[in-house]
Amino acid sequence: DQKPGCIVFLHHNSNSDDWQVYNNGAIYCNARGTRLANALAKEINSSIYDKGMNNNGVPCGVIIRNNGHRGGGDWLNTCNEHYVPAAITEAAFLSNPDHAQFLGNERNAIRYAQTIGRGIVNFMKTR
Repeated sequence: DQKPGCIVFLHHNSNSDDWQVYNNGAIYCNARGTRLANALAKEINSSIYDKGMNNNGVPCGVIIRNNGHRGGGDWLNTCNEHYVPAAITEAAFLSNPDHAQFLGNERNAIRYAQTIGRGIVNFMKTR
């Protein structure tokens, strides 16, 4: 009965032989969360990618998840909720050695968290 302003999940895969090394970061979102996802991607691209966390010049994108066949697993079903802007960050990968090294540094982890926070605040300011 209480609708949150938005929902943001941080998702980072773990380092294992079963995972590939990814550079193509994306923010998955529901249609209502498109502006939220764009705000997050903009902050990641301007503050994190290739500015400490190597991403080979590949920007973070936005993928609208409006059905079960648009990428990602069933855990992304939270994006199917239409009443709240929802986004899931897939922008830092622990299976990527450069990303893991960046996030393993406490200052960088704080910087990453602050970047996500700025994206959320920027979105909330436009509501």
